[in-house]
Amino acid sequence: MLGKDLTSDRSAQRKAQKRIKGSCLIFTTCIGASLGLLRTESFEVVIVDEASQQTEPASLVPLVKGCSRAILVGDHVQLRAIVQKHAVLTGYDVSVFERHYNLLQSSKIAKVIPTPQKPSSSLTSLSIAILTPYTRQEDALAAAIPGVEVSSIDGYQGREADIVVFVTVRCNTSYDMGFLTDIRRLNVVMMRAKVGVVIIGNKQTLTGTAPGADGLDEIKLVWGRLFESCGLVTLPDEENAAYGA
Repeated sequence: MLGKDLTSDRSAQRKAQKRIKGSCLIFTTCIGASLGLLRTESFEVVIVDEASQQTEPASLVPLVKGCSRAILVGDHVQLRAIVQKHAVLTGYDVSVFERHYNLLQSSKIAKVIPTPQKPSSSLTSLSIAILTPYTRQEDALAAAIPGVEVSSIDGYQGREADIVVFVTVRCNTSYDMGFLTDIRRLNVVMMRAKVGVVIIGNKQTLTGTAPGADGLDEIKLVWGRLFESCGLVTLPDEENAAYGA
């Protein structure tokens, strides 16, 4: 079909349409899934690469065309889609990937955090604060766990709670720690608790290193020593996958 004008060459258009119908895999942009020869096509399975850099409306284009299974590939704490400044104010730059991850993780965490609506006899007398390095995760956790104080790490400096629950968020196969590479943030978290700290996160991401890397960074070694001093709780499979523990 190379070099053919599909808008005017009916024969080439029919051949291209036939080839599309007979294809198992179709590669296109999200917006392109609704244009041209793909306008009337439906997709049972949709794989969105770099999903964290797509706006929600863009990601929804292929997802609403008969999709029964979607696979979103990306990193929810990497750079977002580039949009106009006024669009950022309305959250237009937040991807389906990031929103779904935050909501899923928050709902899982809510199951193990005691709240006024879900008291625990051993914890009701203790103050609890949930800290996270990312403001979007802070918002999602606050909505999912009413009655418990949720804050960013930076916003909680100078304050204390009996129990601090630290949600690290980061979970990826490249062992990228993002904001957590700053050891001062870890220090702030550990110094906020009067009784104990609960860390919910992915141990492999926080302590591991990519193949071929020249040893572990100092912050990775610190996290490794921290985990060695902690008691490890293995959650059931469903929650374990969500927490990345």
